[in-house]
Parts: sequence; structure tokens; C-alpha cells
Amino acid sequence: MAQKYNRRGFSYFSSPEYLLSTHLETWLYTIQTLGASSVIFKSQYRRSIPEDPFLLCQEFKLEPIVHFPEELPPARKLNEVSVLFEVFAKRGVKKIILGDRPNAKSGWPTAGWHFDNLVTHFLDRFVPLANYAIELGLKPVFPPLQPGGDYWDTSFFESIITSLQKRQMHDIIDNLILSSYGMTFEKPLSWGRGGPERWPSSKPYLTPEGQQDQIGFNHYEWISAIAARVMGGYRPILILDAGIPGIAGRPMDSETVKETHKRILEVLVSENEHTVKLAEGIAFQNNVIGCFFSLDKINQLFNNQ
Repeated sequence: MAQKYNRRGFSYFSSPEYLLSTHLETWLYTIQTLGASSVIFKSQYRRSIPEDPFLLCQEFKLEPIVHFPEELPPARKLNEVSVLFEVFAKRGVKKIILGDRPNAKSGWPTAGWHFDNLVTHFLDRFVPLANYAIELGLKPVFPPLQPGGDYWDTSFFESIITSLQKRQMHDIIDNLILSSYGMTFEKPLSWGRGGPERWPSSKPYLTPEGQQDQIGFNHYEWISAIAARVMGGYRPILILDAGIPGIAGRPMDSETVKETHKRILEVLVSENEHTVKLAEGIAFQNNVIGCFFSLDKINQLFNNQ
């Protein structure tokens, strides 16, 4: 049975011009009228987001979430980053997403790619940030992984969770929220639904004929299943970039993407109205606490028409 709360959300524009008050008021009002309950703002580590977005979120009753998509800073820079965390906590932020695609080479433009010790390399940066966030009353969100990726996503995630347990990072484990990309990779929305329990022959780097894998909209089910098996229970999870094809270098087919967004949104709306109209391939698990559509990608879609 679906949770009786609103999972609808939007990832706000990344361009600074949209943080001007005129754009903010227009777009946050629009997001509110679309029935969303939360909005994600992207932030840099070296510069804070202005206060206006957070004040307007209070006015429009939207929960602000902050996403740091840049490469995680080394532990020695914690003092610099901590000031930002403190500012965001005071402005009503409750969740911060720490990083983006750490299992992909593109996620490490400065430190470089460390395949052999990537898990340790990542945790040495993630753990201090997550611990400080928890001290401030913030919930650390594990970054969305690249489905598949240069270091296979499911293997990377399981190694991370296992390492957190070995390090006895109980506070992080207890407070951790997960995230996952809801991109389709031009596959049906039903692709991979049911996770590894339904598709047990699907293995890292190998998807036998007749099997399905995690590289699709239902990626979150595979991440959730690993967390449940290793950690002993399902964890809250956010779905980002819902309905976007996600194939680099290939233009998006506007009509297909619009239809995909429409079908996902229909399910989210019907859940909130307690009618639960299930589109083919979509049935959100109870641990999904937010499903976010990217305004950057939607804007790109319309501009390319």
C-alpha cells in the first residue's frame, strides 16, 4: 500500500539567473501549483545559495533540499564546508545530498580515478561530511550513482554499506537517506521492476538474455534491495531526474519524454488522492519519499523543439 504523503518534487534550475527573485517567485509558485511538496537546489562548496530561495520555500510551503553535485572535498577542508552546512541548517534545510555519481570517472575531475581503492577514497571524504551534517540535525543523503557506471553501481553501493558497518558508523547508518536516478535509458518504465529478487541471474556487468537489470527507471528498487539485505531494513530514498532518457550524446525525443513524465506524474497524483492509479511498470515502494523532475532537463527538452 502506498504511503499517504506527497512524493512530488522538482530539481530547480542550476543556472544562477534563476535564483533572481523575479524568477524564483514565478517558478516556486508554479512548482507549488503543480502540487509538489519539495524542491532541490544545487549548491557549490565554495559559495552559498542566497537566502531568498529558502524564504520563498517557507512562503510556498515547499521543503528545500540541497544537493552538492561536485566532487566531495577532502576531509582537511571540512572546516570550510561546515560553514555552508550551518547556514543551510539555519535556513530550514533538513536533507543534503552529498555528491553525484562517485562510481563514474566523471565524478572525480580533481582527485582523479581510484578504481582499486575507490570505496575507501570515497568514504574518507563522505564520512566527515555526513557526521557533521548529523551533528547539525541534517540528514545526509547518499549520492545518486551512475546506473552501471565505470565501477558497477550495485557492487559499489554494497561495498560502501558494508564498509560503513565495519567502520561502525552507526550514526550515519541510522540517519542515512538514499538517492537514485530515475532515468529510463530508453527502456520501458517496467524495466527492472522487482529488483534482484525478480531478476536473480542479472549480475554485475552481465545481464543474460531474458533477464533485466537495474539500468532503468526502477534503479531505486535495486539499491533499496541491497540496503535492506545488508542493513536489515529498507531505507528512505529519493528518485532524481525522473523520466529522463539519460543517454549521453543522444538527443531526447520530446514526445516520448513528455509521455513518460505524464505517466509518472499520474501515479504520483493518484497516490496523493488515495486512488493509486498505476501506470504500466510504476508502483512506488513505500520507502520512496520523493520523486523529482529536473527543470533543467525539461527546459532543455522544450528549447530543443
